[in-house]
Amino acid sequence: MMLYGRIVHLVPFIAVGLLEACGGGAATNPAALSLPQIAVGEPHPQPTSVARDFRLLSQQAVSGVTSAQNVVIRDAAEFRALWAKHMGNRVPVPDVPAIDFSQKMVVGVFAGQLPHGCGGVSLHHVRNDGARQTVAYSVTTAMPEVCTMVMGSPAVLAVIDRSDVPVEFVQSAATNVPLATIDISAHSLHGLARNAVIKDQAAWETLWAEHKGAGSAAPAVDFTRNMVVASFHGPGDGCAGISLPRALRSGSVVTVIRRVAERPAGMACTQILRTPAHIVSMERTDDQVVFATESAGN
Repeated sequence: MMLYGRIVHLVPFIAVGLLEACGGGAATNPAALSLPQIAVGEPHPQPTSVARDFRLLSQQAVSGVTSAQNVVIRDAAEFRALWAKHMGNRVPVPDVPAIDFSQKMVVGVFAGQLPHGCGGVSLHHVRNDGARQTVAYSVTTAMPEVCTMVMGSPAVLAVIDRSDVPVEFVQSAATNVPLATIDISAHSLHGLARNAVIKDQAAWETLWAEHKGAGSAAPAVDFTRNMVVASFHGPGDGCAGISLPRALRSGSVVTVIRRVAERPAGMACTQILRTPAHIVSMERTDDQVVFATESAGN
């Protein structure tokens, strides 16, 4: 393979670190959908357009679909056909993800063919105003100084809440939101799978006691300037892991990337019970906060 500059590996456009995982992960994590989310703090007006959590199924720099297109899929047969084409350049082809199309649907953005393998597609958020769903995304096509010469065809597929209203795809810029880790643990005392957004001291002390035990002092957080975002994996085996590696702001929505590790298909993990959790702080905002779950093997 011919390269410009040094040899590099192909990676998805959004690349985030895996914390406490045991090897690679499967392409999907059905259990990660629709986790309860706690939002505590000062009230603010309910937006007319509500952003929703979503799950990233696949984010590839080189998809088997080489034509530029956006897709909305509401049935299993159509999805199986798309998955076979999208993943047809991989050996072996990953199993088709299990999706309950009575509750969910799939949206995707395929950027088309590029003369290099360093492009990418990011899905920023999904909003529903009752009349339509809006999928905000961005595409990177510029070739960096160091890049592979393989032909690229970046794409992203995601699972969102099912709706029969029209879906509109809108290109939208996004900026990184700095996150600071407060605690990361493989053995949280909080045994439920959930996400939380905390905006006041009382709620923070309650959450910390659930996480570390009664009598444990919560780390200092200045809630006039910051807020806490937490994600709890729930019970898992020795391969279970979770991380909040990054967050993006697009419009008035902050999307927190929630990366989950599970037992890779066909591989064994230790049977030690783990209840992973990751707790971070970020600058306080009244923007909507949603979580985008992706699997370690994505």
